[in-house]
Amino acid sequence: AVVSTQSTGKETSSNRGQHSNLFLTSTTPYRPIAKQTGSRWLLSSMSDAGVDTRIFKAHSSCGAAASSKVSKGVPLSVLLNSGRWRRASTLKKFYLRNSPAVRAATADDDNQL
Repeated sequence: AVVSTQSTGKETSSNRGQHSNLFLTSTTPYRPIAKQTGSRWLLSSMSDAGVDTRIFKAHSSCGAAASSKVSKGVPLSVLLNSGRWRRASTLKKFYLRNSPAVRAATADDDNQL
């Protein structure tokens, strides 16, 4: 992601002017995208990745990623480490959505939570 961000910055430097924002409109006059545009792009990407966007919205991308990983069988210990969560109870309470796939995947792990 860092390489992509750096190369995007170099490729768009002539269009940036005084703007330091990462995302700019693709037509002139180039300016930072609106918050709604960023949310729409993120939601579209989440949908393309197979995330149920009826449950998860753009602001819940972290929870969507965590729930997706758990439902695909990623062990909670791996998820806790990669997400830098200290406690499984915090992950489950605030990030994992109560979907059938997540309930099934975490049923055996409830004693850890």
